[in-house]
Amino acid sequence: MRTKRELFLRKVEKGPGCWLWKGSVNAHGYGNFTLNKKYVAAHRGAYLLLVGEIPVDIYVLHRCDNRRCVNPDHLFLGTQKDNIQDAISKKRFKWNLKGSPLSRETAYQIKECLLKGIPQLEIAKTFKIARTTVSAINTGQNWKDV
Repeated sequence: MRTKRELFLRKVEKGPGCWLWKGSVNAHGYGNFTLNKKYVAAHRGAYLLLVGEIPVDIYVLHRCDNRRCVNPDHLFLGTQKDNIQDAISKKRFKWNLKGSPLSRETAYQIKECLLKGIPQLEIAKTFKIARTTVSAINTGQNWKDV
């Protein structure tokens, strides 16, 4: 019988840099993997299976910014704030020029923060937006589909 690690690695194409996930991918471009009867993002699965435990409320971030990459050398742990600051420093934090100051990805990140119970004021300061914008996302007035 194959181990979870072996099953995982069967869905990976190892390159000289990134290791690309060849299994299913979600709408945001991240790989999906079933681990202990639960879906996890493939890069989180890679970290768990190839590196070690992930503390509660900690994210697995990519040095390479390739959402399908599962190379443990390209992954590191950080908080949601670290993730946002990483996105800003790498110019991945984009502004939507069609009337909304937020991209879909940013709205999605804000929704994730809200679901984790991060206070709206802290989210607003982190994203440099008004707290009312965060509230509108929380209540579904804006970005209902994220």
